[in-house]
Amino acid sequence: MTNGMKNFLDDLIEPVHVRLTDKFSEALDKMLEHDFSQLPVIDDQNRPIGFVTYQSITRSLVYLGTPPDKLSVSDIFEEINSTQIFRGDDELSAMLDRLRDTNAILIVDADKELIGIVTT
Repeated sequence: MTNGMKNFLDDLIEPVHVRLTDKFSEALDKMLEHDFSQLPVIDDQNRPIGFVTYQSITRSLVYLGTPPDKLSVSDIFEEINSTQIFRGDDELSAMLDRLRDTNAILIVDADKELIGIVTT
């Protein structure tokens, strides 16, 4: 691992996230509170499994026809693409290259638990 990468990882803060069982309103409130366009979704082992995005929210509201107070994160999230997950010891240049094709990448530790998010 390069010295620059170590410094980058030292600056990561625990990302704001949601779980599948969280209510739609909780996810939306977190996004609005932090002015985020997406939130990572984690499972019971704190491993990333997807994202809630403004696009996924809009799509769910339009196509499901379910009242927002009846929706949970499991109804509105998008499954994660494995190319959006990086380990903390992966090359920073590879992460930045991937950001050309996606809005966010997730950083995981050796146990594949979420430790950070990098967005465009």
